[in-house]
Amino acid sequence: MPGHNIERRPGQWLPGGHFLDLIPARGDQTHLPLKLIPFILIWLVFTVILIIWLVSLVAPVPRPPRRSEKTFRTVDQAGRLTEPEALSCWYDDLAKKTAAASKEDMLGSLDLAAEIEPADVFMTLVIPAYNEENRLTGMLEEAVNFLETEYGTSTSSKPPAAQTVPSGPSNTKGARNRKTGATASTKSHIRGWEIILVNDGSKDNTLGVCEEFARNHIVPPLPRRASGPWTTRSAQGVRIPPGAVRMVALEENRGKGGAVTHGMRHARGQYVVFADADGASKFDDLSKLVSACMESEDQKGRGVAVGSRAHLVGSEAVVKRSKLRNFLMHSFHLLLWLLTPSKTSQIRDTQCGFKLFSRPALPYIIPYMHMEGWIFDVEMLMLAEWSNIPVAEVPIGWREVVVRMDEEALKSFIPSSFGGGRSGFDADAQIESARRDSSDSSEDEDEDDEYPVSHEVVFKTHDRAVTSITLDPAGSRMITGSNDCTLKFHDFASMVPNTIRAFKSVDPTATKSSASSETHPIHTVKFNPNSPSQILVVSATPQARIMSRDGEITTEFIKGDMYLRDMKMTKGHVTGTDSTLRIWDVNYANKQKEVIVHKSKAIGSAGRSRLTAVAWGSQVDGGNSVLVSTALDGSLLMWAGDGPFTRPSSEIRDAHKPDTWTSGIDISSDGRLVVTRGGDDTIKLWDTRKFKDPINTTHYSSTSAQYPTSNIIFAPNSSSILAGSETGDLHILNPATLQPEVVTPIAPGSPLITVLWHEKLNQIITGSANGETHVLFNPKSSSKGALMILSKPPKRQHVDDDSSLTTDMSQGMSGDVVNPGIHSAKGVSTSGLTVSGKSRDPRRPHLPATTPFAKSQPDEEHIRKNIPLSSMREEDPREALLKYADKAKNDPLFTNAWKHTQPKTIYAELSDDDDDDGPSKKKQKT
Repeated sequence: MPGHNIERRPGQWLPGGHFLDLIPARGDQTHLPLKLIPFILIWLVFTVILIIWLVSLVAPVPRPPRRSEKTFRTVDQAGRLTEPEALSCWYDDLAKKTAAASKEDMLGSLDLAAEIEPADVFMTLVIPAYNEENRLTGMLEEAVNFLETEYGTSTSSKPPAAQTVPSGPSNTKGARNRKTGATASTKSHIRGWEIILVNDGSKDNTLGVCEEFARNHIVPPLPRRASGPWTTRSAQGVRIPPGAVRMVALEENRGKGGAVTHGMRHARGQYVVFADADGASKFDDLSKLVSACMESEDQKGRGVAVGSRAHLVGSEAVVKRSKLRNFLMHSFHLLLWLLTPSKTSQIRDTQCGFKLFSRPALPYIIPYMHMEGWIFDVEMLMLAEWSNIPVAEVPIGWREVVVRMDEEALKSFIPSSFGGGRSGFDADAQIESARRDSSDSSEDEDEDDEYPVSHEVVFKTHDRAVTSITLDPAGSRMITGSNDCTLKFHDFASMVPNTIRAFKSVDPTATKSSASSETHPIHTVKFNPNSPSQILVVSATPQARIMSRDGEITTEFIKGDMYLRDMKMTKGHVTGTDSTLRIWDVNYANKQKEVIVHKSKAIGSAGRSRLTAVAWGSQVDGGNSVLVSTALDGSLLMWAGDGPFTRPSSEIRDAHKPDTWTSGIDISSDGRLVVTRGGDDTIKLWDTRKFKDPINTTHYSSTSAQYPTSNIIFAPNSSSILAGSETGDLHILNPATLQPEVVTPIAPGSPLITVLWHEKLNQIITGSANGETHVLFNPKSSSKGALMILSKPPKRQHVDDDSSLTTDMSQGMSGDVVNPGIHSAKGVSTSGLTVSGKSRDPRRPHLPATTPFAKSQPDEEHIRKNIPLSSMREEDPREALLKYADKAKNDPLFTNAWKHTQPKTIYAELSDDDDDDGPSKKKQKT
């Protein structure tokens, strides 16, 4: 250090991770031999040539942007997503000027910093995103709140006239923009910001998350002193300015470097910063980068500010990281110190994803970028050094994230498997193979893009009709209920195209003491939207159950006293349909919270009528809290969600035809519309604000007579209504007219019973009477779910998985010869048996195991030989009698006396009168 005589020894590590060079310390009398100087110069030249050659090998020329990639979409003032618009591109304009100057041999006199287009906004944030739907919202919220507070234009206040940028080398020298003639201090008069989100070929809903955020986010009021060029004080929360968030989609994944370079080509800001979508960098530190860049700018206004985490080395944030990541970090720093130019090697943290560039510096860096992978940061810094652009390293705040970039980068170099990999697997081709036949009746060819019905995956996991389907809010687990009395649990993450099966099957009504015949069909199964660990299961029994996510029964609600006439006095349901609605608290299973008794006014109903369907619209869903239900007498009832429940707030007696089963009812997300599907072959739409007459009615064949759980639902945004038909078609109806917009066949010839549209996955799931579950999706608009299954290679089958390939069944053991304790699936019925083969009825004795060494046990042989008629239990009575048919014919015992006089036996004929009179009555004695 200057002014200090510190002893340094060759080969010693210095503070900051730098290695001691060959220059001796002050006070050392040894001198470098002159004869070594030529060799050192030759070695340096050779090293530079080697570096350039290596870079040319590993950094091919990147592909030019495609036409669709030069457009963006944003959210307008009305909250609608705009059509693709052309991106402004300073890169293309500068390329034309460079080409014209080259033709005139004036390329050397061209000043790139002065020729770039002037900025329209002060700050541009470029966010490269690849499958970031789960972490993007938090990062966007932090970034937008800071940008709008510091550099926003939504406030009416103007920056003070005396406001100037911080003093620095560029300001003290009075640098001018050679194109506009303005001094650097005029930067303070540029306001506004923009975000360019570059979707790098994501397979999830990254763009949808960004669109939803841009439409709904409100910047909270943050009255604090700004650390940028102005002071912004907002009295109330403001919305994101229209067009401030621009979404750009790359057709295929190019890597982080390619996404960042693409976004910076179209930046309009005076300063351009790129940040990772995981939110690892503290965004409030952007003001530090702006100040450091302004202070270090040269006379042309060129400057680069690099966020650095080097000050965190040795802190808890770095110590807690994995040993692999720390090893990679130190190894990478050593390679950079050995191979990069002097100034770049002095930067202690080159890989921090938080770097700021002034606009005049962009033409010297972006046009010459080749790297599209994770090491592109080093190339940017080397280009800045070769162009003599000042680079400032600024300490910033940083937090550890779950996904580790170093480990992900390591996967690209280290294979995940050896010898058994699927290097030729084509996920896009496999997804395309799931495309459905375009046989729907929609007139618009683009309907598949609006509705996710272009592709499908079929689950054949039930033996009978699928009556109910539910998915957790995250869309990772699907549970189906069926008339085969079972629940099937499916995990999308654990399935591949050739292993589409349920990982668990549960009968919620089976107990240790119940017989095999005491099973009940499943009516409804539903995840708790507020607590996905709870599942509500309603079967044909009077008792509802709460199950865990793994299929274990945690709560069983109490059954009421069936001998009480007044249903309000019972603690629970007494039958499956007892004319009551009951509201329960899941924490108290011994008594319901509220009892609603429907008193029917229909003639001959004796004041009671079964309730057929119920729906609850809560404020959590965005609408009013309301409870609606339908009854067998044709009435439609509505109560306020918070009570009172003594009588309905509104009642329509003849909403549907009496004595018909109204199987489906649903409430729109805003709580204003109610749709019902009646057993009178009608669908009706009601307005809760004018709950008297339907606002629309249409004819629609009902399947409720055979399948009483046939439902009808609103789409997540309430823009459509979905219902299945008796012919196996899915109908998507327009709520305004109740006319079908799309009719697509799902299971031809088999009624479609239940329909579900999952909002997060944007996939439609249907259950059919043939036991099939169909998951419909669109690769362009859907995410995860069925798309996750098809994105994986099929599981490689082992030769031992199929016994027919390794065993000659024609010459092998008989099907009756099995291992002790295990019964053959072919010869033994599994009805009433558990998975292990044991009977559910404890009163039924277990059959003895048949061994390969004998057809029976010794005690059975003793009984058969010594106890008469012991084998009659196993005989067929008809076959036993037919054994004597020939003997009775040849040697008759009762008709032998009339053998010659009446060889043909004649039996008496009975008349109908004789049958009616019965036996003759005896005379009474007098």
